[in-house]
Amino acid sequence: MENVLHSDTSSATTKHIAASVEAPNCPVHSVVVYTDRAEVCRTVKADLQRGENEVTVRRLPPAIDQDSIRVEGSGGAIITEVTYSCRAKEENEEEVAGADARRAELKKQEDELLQREEALKLANERINKQRDVLTGLSNHIANGGGKNMEDSGSFVSALGGETLHGVTRFFELHRIQSERLDSSLRDVESEMKQVESELKAVRANLQQLMPRPEDADFCREVKIVLEAEHGMHVQLQLYYVVTHASWIPRYDLRVFSKDKKIQINYFGVIQQSTGEDWENAKLSLSTAMPSVGGSPPDLPTHTLHIKPPPSPTLLYKRGKKERAVGSAKSKRASERFSTGEEDEAMNSELAGGSFGELEEGLDIEAVSPSTPPPQLAQPTVEVKHSIISTAYEIARRSTIKSDSAAQKVTVALLHLKPSFEYETVPKLAAHAFLKARVKNESEFALLEGPANVFLDNNFVSKTSLKPVSPKEEFDCSLGVDPSVRVTYKPAKKFRQQHGILTNKTVTKVEQHIEIKNTRQDSCRIKVTDQVPLSSDDKIKVTSVEPEFRRGEKSKTLSDGSQVVISKTHILEWMVDIEAGKSHMIKLQYNVEHPSSETISGL
Repeated sequence: MENVLHSDTSSATTKHIAASVEAPNCPVHSVVVYTDRAEVCRTVKADLQRGENEVTVRRLPPAIDQDSIRVEGSGGAIITEVTYSCRAKEENEEEVAGADARRAELKKQEDELLQREEALKLANERINKQRDVLTGLSNHIANGGGKNMEDSGSFVSALGGETLHGVTRFFELHRIQSERLDSSLRDVESEMKQVESELKAVRANLQQLMPRPEDADFCREVKIVLEAEHGMHVQLQLYYVVTHASWIPRYDLRVFSKDKKIQINYFGVIQQSTGEDWENAKLSLSTAMPSVGGSPPDLPTHTLHIKPPPSPTLLYKRGKKERAVGSAKSKRASERFSTGEEDEAMNSELAGGSFGELEEGLDIEAVSPSTPPPQLAQPTVEVKHSIISTAYEIARRSTIKSDSAAQKVTVALLHLKPSFEYETVPKLAAHAFLKARVKNESEFALLEGPANVFLDNNFVSKTSLKPVSPKEEFDCSLGVDPSVRVTYKPAKKFRQQHGILTNKTVTKVEQHIEIKNTRQDSCRIKVTDQVPLSSDDKIKVTSVEPEFRRGEKSKTLSDGSQVVISKTHILEWMVDIEAGKSHMIKLQYNVEHPSSETISGL
């Protein structure tokens, strides 16, 4: 078979033997979903006759990229032309008028039902109020009708003469009225349910008669011209790219502490609002990023220039002093800024006109404008690898509706063996965070995405995975483990004066961090804290414990723990703690500065 594909936007003038189909009626063969778009492949079947044949595929989705259309197929025909067109829809006036009349009729029914619903709600409230009055009257009699028997007797007598006879008549009245109100209430509630059901049906019919976005204004279609030497049946694959489609990765991390295993449930969450449904489609999720482009950007020349002095900006201040000075101060300000053409340009920027019309008590100052903020940057699976991307073919066919609803499909189920350790930054959060270090032994690339963390089948936290390639190691935070307790004790500070001529102040700061392991096995924990970093030559900071010599960046302490210090004075201890034991970390440093200076941040 020979395939010849032309992406031509011109319209065909030759009359061909035509076959016409609608895209929604053509089965979806496959869909490749990217992070910001998707490529759809639909199967188009046609019976050709000898000579030239034209196959038209109508009702293509609004989100289609016309430059992405291509056609492939099987059979003995030759594809000679592929043409895309988008034209205004020719509407049938009788059909439009009929649909409008039906919508108007349904809208009238909806209004009538809403009025009935409102009337039934009022009737319901009225019956309930009557029941409340009847119940209140009954309670009043049962409680004696008042605070004393005289009130009770006068009240009962008012009901109908003799006390016993009056009470009997009231009970009979109460029974009759209660039955009547209960019956009325049941009828009202039943009718309300019926109205709600009818209202729901009317609104559903209205929704079906609403014009679809893809059918609103334009008709998008592709014409495929094929040449056949004899009559035959062909099967074509129509490929096109649509926007408003995307997928993002999500993960469930299930950690089993006893077995020291981690299970990663890798999901793809697909959303699309392309204007067409993907029925029973074979899905592939691709890691390619078409939106980034295929070529690196050109780097422009970086030039430096002298920044011109900023023009003064006028500020107005109102206060007690300004108001007290009054028009005299306003006059001085006007004289200060009233020379030449430059003054006229300044005066034109004022809301009230010239300086002579300024309100009393306004003070004018010339200051440099602040630097504007920088602008925001604009914006069981088969694995197939290419040079620059990976595609995951989902084994099970799925249906993705064009409703922007998120649909989750399983990409892979990974079983990996992690190593566990703890991290804590007690100065900010006195908790031990469990971390798993994992090597991705699978052939799946893990993209950046949110993850739910389960520890021994109990949900513990949410985290986010960074991009991980196959055979690459990565860290995964598993949340707080309360069995490893961290206590950040209050810092102790001592101040001493040194020198008579130099007059220096030395502040000694002592900090203790206690970690207790209540687990039944040993654990390793990384503890992070800091020593202040001086930003002034007058301030000298010295680490006393642990003590580092000049140029020394790490050392082993007497208790066997390791500690390193960075250029920014961040210290990290790596400590091994046996089951049921505690470990105390001591941090001590001195800050020396002139006694006449006040230190901020100490």
